[in-house]
Amino acid sequence: MKVVISTGARADLAEIQDFIAEDNPTRAESFVEELVSCCEDLGDTHHRYPVVPRYRHVGFRRRVHKKYLIFYIVRGTTVEIARVIHGARDYERLLGRDDDPPV
Repeated sequence: MKVVISTGARADLAEIQDFIAEDNPTRAESFVEELVSCCEDLGDTHHRYPVVPRYRHVGFRRRVHKKYLIFYIVRGTTVEIARVIHGARDYERLLGRDDDPPV
């Protein structure tokens, strides 16, 4: 399947890289590469990860990589990466209420 990283997810990745780079620029780059690789792997493994119960009605799934949550939706033959969020953040607030469409 084709994997598309949304504008929101790209902004998340840039923010993650900037945050880590404050202490370790080299690791910031390699860690974001790991996250992107995890996103790309979803083209083959998209059904391996659970649907988020709160967003079941839109089919929102979540993959965990270290302390980060990769939220995505499968649409036909495309996996759309919606957001990449640190697990300590209030992801429900960032994604919207359960009756809102995901960001």
